[in-house]
Amino acid sequence: MKKILLLFTVSLFILSCGKEESKKKEVQTIKKDTIVQPEKVIVEEVEPQQFFTVQIAALRQRNDKLEKLENIQVFLEDGYIKYRLGDIPTYEEAHKYRDSIIHKYPGAFVQAIKGTIAISIRDALQQ
Repeated sequence: MKKILLLFTVSLFILSCGKEESKKKEVQTIKKDTIVQPEKVIVEEVEPQQFFTVQIAALRQRNDKLEKLENIQVFLEDGYIKYRLGDIPTYEEAHKYRDSIIHKYPGAFVQAIKGTIAISIRDALQQ
């Protein structure tokens, strides 16, 4: 019985391999006299977007409650999971927003972001 089962398994394997190889043969060929011209690609360096946000927590472990907040952004930096609110264009607006939520998040502070990297407020304001 074991020999029959083994023989059946090997036969099934061989048949399935043959089907895959026939699929591999279905390849579109290009005539030798056809010249393929690569498209010209213009690459522009784009300055990363700078914005301000309000950081409300930096934790070693994920926090499901914070991750469910509306407009929350989660960053992984230096082994910490940092939770930040807002995508605010100016420092002044971010500071006002921070003042409006400081009662709920006592350690909240304004953080400048360039692209996906936190930068100092001084550097952000000089630009």
